[in-house]
Amino acid sequence: MIPELYKEVNEVSGDNVLPEFLLNTRLAGIPFFEWVAILLGLPFLYLLAVMLNRLLSRMIGQLRRYFLKKTNLPDPEVLPMPVRLLLIAFTILWAIAKVSLPLLARQFWSTVATILIIVSCVWLFIRLNSWTGKRILQRLLLRQSTGMVSIARLVQRVIDVVAVFVGVLVGLKHFGLSPTAALAGLGVGGIAVALAAQKTLENVVGGVSVIFDQTVRVGDNLKVG
Repeated sequence: MIPELYKEVNEVSGDNVLPEFLLNTRLAGIPFFEWVAILLGLPFLYLLAVMLNRLLSRMIGQLRRYFLKKTNLPDPEVLPMPVRLLLIAFTILWAIAKVSLPLLARQFWSTVATILIIVSCVWLFIRLNSWTGKRILQRLLLRQSTGMVSIARLVQRVIDVVAVFVGVLVGLKHFGLSPTAALAGLGVGGIAVALAAQKTLENVVGGVSVIFDQTVRVGDNLKVG
């Protein structure tokens, strides 16, 4: 049983296809041909995703201009960068399931796909948050709510930071690191920052209260002191 598992972990496929130095040479414990696959395979997959994006964008752009009768409409971006990364990650997972690879190679490529999925999901959420924030800002500017514009921008940035932090925690969890210590340290650090920036936080909270309560508005005359 043990020799069979050891063979599965260390066996490298492609003995009759790849040169011997690519199979026997290892860098950081990984066969050299896998590094070649990373340096050549991933850019090739990304190039395919870019070409697919251009093709779909041109087709959908032509359909939009035809049905809307507007010749000056630009081509939409059908597959933005985070969606391309998701496609690459799912392609890697599909290839792992279809191609016979040793255990270490499967684990390595599975980790690469997981990292791509985490990064692309966070990136896609940030882009969606940015798109939503722009729509909200446009409506606030039409209503001439200049004070609410500042709050909306602050909330958008806070949501972006929270999304990145959640992505980091998910990545740590995937690599077997418990995020509990990081959360505990963040809580202690947050208390320290809150005490050190007490006056600044008071001003921020006070400014938000003034804007929500509409105690003063842009254009009012104030006498201070």
